[in-house]
Amino acid sequence: MSREFLDRHPLTTQQTLAEVAAHFGMTLGDLRPDSRQKTQTAIRAIVAWTLRKRYEFSYPELAFMLHQNHTTIMHNVRKLDAAIQAGEDSQIVRVAQRVLLGLVDRAAE
Repeated sequence: MSREFLDRHPLTTQQTLAEVAAHFGMTLGDLRPDSRQKTQTAIRAIVAWTLRKRYEFSYPELAFMLHQNHTTIMHNVRKLDAAIQAGEDSQIVRVAQRVLLGLVDRAAE
């Protein structure tokens, strides 16, 4: 993974992070990867899931962008997928789906 990768996708991650953080009344600075607070962890999971679904980034690419281990990314994406498949009606599922739909709507414009 290189700087070249980020140059090809400069706003994707920042836009998604900003949208999800704003939903929770947070800033991008509040989402630093070293925080293990439940809210920040959930937001990072939503971002990883959204980027994976919308832009089809690989787990190593997501790990690079989000400064996390690729196995952490895999766990978060799979956990959210399982919750959606099970029909869970939790805040994290609703927010993830709303963010994904918002990104799809903007891409169609």
